[in-house]
Amino acid sequence: MTDFVFVHLSLPKLQHDPNLRWVPSFRVPVTRILPWSLHPYTLLRYMCFAATGARGELSLSSQHPINPVAYNSPILSNDIPDLQVYYHVQEDQRPYTFPIDPVDRRDGGVCIVTNLDGNLCDAAHIIDVSKGDKYIEKLATCRSLNHPNPQFVRDVDDLQNGLLLFQMVTSFMGLSVAFLPIPNVYMTSNDVDNLPLATSSLILHDLDPPMNAPLVHI
Repeated sequence: MTDFVFVHLSLPKLQHDPNLRWVPSFRVPVTRILPWSLHPYTLLRYMCFAATGARGELSLSSQHPINPVAYNSPILSNDIPDLQVYYHVQEDQRPYTFPIDPVDRRDGGVCIVTNLDGNLCDAAHIIDVSKGDKYIEKLATCRSLNHPNPQFVRDVDDLQNGLLLFQMVTSFMGLSVAFLPIPNVYMTSNDVDNLPLATSSLILHDLDPPMNAPLVHI
């Protein structure tokens, strides 16, 4: 009986890099898949599309040639306790994926929150890729009006719109996780308790934390 589906995404190391690498991306309980779709593989395929922004094929193997799963099947492969599936991004779709390496290098190859190895991390968009270039350009322009050194961002895939984060952290972005930059327009380090010595910091806030959970400073 299959309990979990482990999904691997093929992502480029650099923008326009023809070489992809497999990134373990998320674990999905089967009990959370079956009630949502009559064809569970189609749901998993869409989840991969939503995560990468690129069309592709789902397979039980990471190897080529690609042998797609039976998308119309009403069941998953029940003879494998922990099912591994691989989302092969189509070649013409690779420019739409968010490259890992530039963010990886900038953030030191580790999650900026947990300090875990970059192989366990995603290059996560701060402003979701679905918002598009026009949205982030307008947002960045408006937010930079009172900044002494404005940073204009015109591309939703700009490096400035990415953070290297452990996959469990990215799954909560936009839900219960938020970042507080210090200093900001109204706050300085004097307004935050136990802030490490640094010219600037990002403080991770879990808006639904366990009791007595500490702040995490970046």
